[in-house]
Amino acid sequence: MLSRSTRALPVVIVALALPASATAATVVGSDLSGTPSVSCVTGGANAFNECTLTQLESTGYAAPLTGVITGWRIKHGAELGATIPAAELRILSSGGAARTFAARRAAAQVSLLSERAGVDSFAFSDDFNRPRGMPIAQGERIGVYVNDAALPVAAAAAGEVGFVLGSHAGGALTYGPVAGSLLLQAVIEPDVDRDGYGDESQDGCLTGAGPAACPGAGDGGSGDSRGGGAATIEEFHAESIAVYRAATIKRLPRRANLYDAVMRGFSQPIRCSLTCRITTAATMRGISASLYAMMTRSARSVEVAKGTGRFPSAGTGKLRVKLRAKARKALRRVRHDVKVTLRTTVKDARRTVTRTQTITLKAARR
Repeated sequence: MLSRSTRALPVVIVALALPASATAATVVGSDLSGTPSVSCVTGGANAFNECTLTQLESTGYAAPLTGVITGWRIKHGAELGATIPAAELRILSSGGAARTFAARRAAAQVSLLSERAGVDSFAFSDDFNRPRGMPIAQGERIGVYVNDAALPVAAAAAGEVGFVLGSHAGGALTYGPVAGSLLLQAVIEPDVDRDGYGDESQDGCLTGAGPAACPGAGDGGSGDSRGGGAATIEEFHAESIAVYRAATIKRLPRRANLYDAVMRGFSQPIRCSLTCRITTAATMRGISASLYAMMTRSARSVEVAKGTGRFPSAGTGKLRVKLRAKARKALRRVRHDVKVTLRTTVKDARRTVTRTQTITLKAARR
């Protein structure tokens, strides 16, 4: 399955901690800074043809590692005819002679492009709509099929773009040259367990098949070691995300019932575009470090809860963090409103987002 969007955000990759055998994710292809002006028609093709293109120079367009393609982007000109523009990623390998390549589909589905000039971005997903990669071997290069030979998908720049008429998806063909630089880009991630999920943004366990976290890895959440205060993932719904966006930490109500907070803690809604790790900590002023007695004039801030959780893939969910036992015991004796500061941090392979909120806990009046 494929998903798409237009005007995608720039691809920025930050390496996660991986096994020694793994390599960081890599962006291959064009930086997409050129202006689309070169098409297969520029090389002599008929405007009514379809065509497949690749960059004849392998430098920058070939995979530096064996892994999976987790997303790809193409920059193109405006569609001037009646055809709805469409494209499909191709993976090419050397056919043994100059400008000769064997090709295969990255995914057997054509992706519709915007009719306006710009950048279109695509991501792959599995049968359960979870993000998934497409295998590519070291040395193979990226190419693209377009259903309109007149659609500009390359810039007038140094280098040569190779093209053949039609949809090249098997066997070896010799490509004709046209001057230019193909405006095509892909992100390749390692896949050390060869399960088809990128190790940095899609795979929750590098020693087992599938995107789920390793057994015992703590997806259900964890607390610290200072008496109670645990966190649990109480809700999670996987989503297929076509365009990366920084994590969203929803604003909680500014007021809450003190009794509910003592008994149930706080439930923080989160949305992530990638596998992400969530850390939440709650602090209060006016409570002693021993957490046994209230100090109404104390300026000291004491941590009363902390926990972590993890989303195994892109999706939405809630992390519930509960107060430590000593904090609950102290707060049960409170007969006035108190304030708690909740600091939540969400980290994925690309960005870290933090939100700090102050919540007034309303005590029951007697």
